[in-house]
Amino acid sequence: PQATAALQGLDRSTPGGEGIVMRTVGDDLILGGDRPRGTLYAVFTFLEDVVGCRWWTAEAEQAPQRPTLEVDALDVVYRPPLEYRCLYGEGTLRHPTFAAKLRLNGRDWAEPIPEDWGGSMTMGGGHTLLRELLPPDRYFEEHRDWYAYRADAGERVASQVCFTNPGAIAAAADAVCDLLEQNHATTGTVSVSPADNLGYCRCEQCRALATLEGSEAGPLLHFVNAVAERVEERYPDVWISTLAYWGTERPPRHVRPRRNVVPVFAMLNRNHALGPRGTPRFIPYLQTWAQISPKLYVWDYYAHFGNFILPHPNHLPVGEYVRSYAANGIAGFMAQMGHGSLAEFCHLREWVLAHLLWDPSLDERELTRRFLEGYYGDAAPYLLEYLALIHRAVTRRPGTFLGVYDNTTAHWFAYDDVDRATVLFDRAQAAVAEDPTLLRRLRRTRAGLDLVWIQRYRSLRREALSRGVPFRGPDDPYGAVERFAEVGSEFGCSCWKEWDGFGHLVEHLRRLYPRPAPAPPRCEGLPPGQWWDIQENMLELQPEGATSLVDDAAAADGRAARLAVASDGPRGFHQPDEGEIAFAVPQAVRGLAGTGHQGLTGRWQVYVVARVEATEAVQAGAHTGIYAPHELVRRAIPGGEAGTYHTVDLGVHDLGPGARVWVMPSAGEAVQAIYVDRMFLVAQ
Repeated sequence: PQATAALQGLDRSTPGGEGIVMRTVGDDLILGGDRPRGTLYAVFTFLEDVVGCRWWTAEAEQAPQRPTLEVDALDVVYRPPLEYRCLYGEGTLRHPTFAAKLRLNGRDWAEPIPEDWGGSMTMGGGHTLLRELLPPDRYFEEHRDWYAYRADAGERVASQVCFTNPGAIAAAADAVCDLLEQNHATTGTVSVSPADNLGYCRCEQCRALATLEGSEAGPLLHFVNAVAERVEERYPDVWISTLAYWGTERPPRHVRPRRNVVPVFAMLNRNHALGPRGTPRFIPYLQTWAQISPKLYVWDYYAHFGNFILPHPNHLPVGEYVRSYAANGIAGFMAQMGHGSLAEFCHLREWVLAHLLWDPSLDERELTRRFLEGYYGDAAPYLLEYLALIHRAVTRRPGTFLGVYDNTTAHWFAYDDVDRATVLFDRAQAAVAEDPTLLRRLRRTRAGLDLVWIQRYRSLRREALSRGVPFRGPDDPYGAVERFAEVGSEFGCSCWKEWDGFGHLVEHLRRLYPRPAPAPPRCEGLPPGQWWDIQENMLELQPEGATSLVDDAAAADGRAARLAVASDGPRGFHQPDEGEIAFAVPQAVRGLAGTGHQGLTGRWQVYVVARVEATEAVQAGAHTGIYAPHELVRRAIPGGEAGTYHTVDLGVHDLGPGARVWVMPSAGEAVQAIYVDRMFLVAQ
């Protein structure tokens, strides 16, 4: 009877209900809640808030060691404001029971939470119309009128669905019902949402509707409403979700989401370093969608899609966003987080955001401090200062825009800030030097800063030299790449951005810097920032099959790029085509001036070190030169002297975007192979 009385006021039959009760009644402790997850969450809340247990990550947990547990009087009744809470991130994605401990119940694109752990919900996914419901490879040839009309080409294309086509509406509704017929017991929401592009239909009807509604969301909502009406006839308890995203984020003027339609508000293109008011349209759009919808979900972004590993200072505004969503009565929230085990502060992000979704009134700064102290120990003060540092770095200069597809930090992370960040991580590691577990956690967390030094090594080193300040970056950038690769291997990093494996990043970084080799005589005594060594591993090798990297004792670093010259291969004194160039500076290195991220501006004297293997002495066994984009210079490379490399001076040139330093075979049947040891450039 006491337990029954203590649970009064909770609707334990409401689907998705998650209210909790924690009460002491006499000597009894009562933990309970709504079905299906309320009681489970009451237990986790009690263990965390009262007992002091911590679930920092799926592998790192803490529980206080006490001989007895004394509980003061409790009288807590709480219902979370969000019915759906999902973090699509490294830890919560891979570990469903860990997500349950953080009181997350959403599992789109992930293994469901087991039923004995409370089960889970979905919002139906996203971008489903072309992926799942009306896939073009199945329907396009027979039903071209279902797909977007491209006005400039005067034809239908499979970029989007035609939202005013009756056949497309009927087919999409049938596809949803077919899906529900197989999965109705576990599916409460189905997504009917456009593809991830702006290729909307420009047929007369769609264009007129978009103009009337003042947004591409107009034609989309008319389409989704029509589908939802048909689905409701067979499945009245199912919600149909769709995306207010990119081209459809602006609310329509007239049409309203039907009673069984839940829009998912997703504003990707905003300044992610600032809170909601940093993007003027954010609050008005959110408020309007909330007002016109029977309920509203949010799809948010805390990942840096351009590179999950790089520093991405959007940690501090997270509380402002969650509170703005809660204040406008949204019903559900999903956030895309960084993937891969080296994703920047991935565990901190998940832990803080999960707690804010459960209770938006919490202080994100206090949550951040609590996590850092619990997970990193005595290193926490330095990491707190680091997070504040990078936030100041991106917000102190008006007009700095932090997007989610940047592939560099150069536009916001100045040299002095990178330098200070390095000092802070050094001090953090020194503070926990005697604790292998904490040092290992810091090594993983530092990978993002290490990557900044690797990516921007040349520009940062040149700035340090020009200013006469200490350079805290790596002395050997190639070695730094190898250490970075080792960290990725140690932690099993699977990716560095969407749809691309970590190994591809390492391969790219290895092409940016040579293995250590003696400086050419011309460069002996020059400061590192005054010359640039381009070794064989950095060269673009063409044609495929005839070119390779080989051991060569005569080369500066013991390796060279080799072209086996076929008797019928490209020869002769002419402008080389792309497929005929044996070796060239690759695209990542080619844009020497004006690109910023390499810092190689101004004029350069260019040298090529190569040799020609021939059956007899030849004066011009190969040629080397520069196109930028027209021919600037061409020089001959003699051949026939076994193992002898020649250093060819191509002169002083301005090498802007698109410049190519190349080597290719010349006329003469005696030539058998060409070897390139290195190319090097000296600043003028």
